[in-house]
Amino acid sequence: MARALHEWGDYRDTVTTYLEMITLVPDELRVYLSIGQSYESLGRPADAMAAYTRYLGMEPGADNVDGIRGRIEELVRVIGSDSARSTAP
Repeated sequence: MARALHEWGDYRDTVTTYLEMITLVPDELRVYLSIGQSYESLGRPADAMAAYTRYLGMEPGADNVDGIRGRIEELVRVIGSDSARSTAP
């Protein structure tokens, strides 16, 4: 259901569904990866980074670890540039 919502572009309901899934199955790795993608689609880089970090903390030897670390690095840059813009006069 959540994946279909994401593909339809309904990212808010997707996040809500994933958060419900996390309460039911907190050890399901794919949920953290997927909610991170949904947060990115909503323009919420800090939340996406937190989800990806949680995913890597649970599965540090994942096959996609390099790709996820790359996403986190990109999100750090985005957060930094957003912060720099918001403090400019």
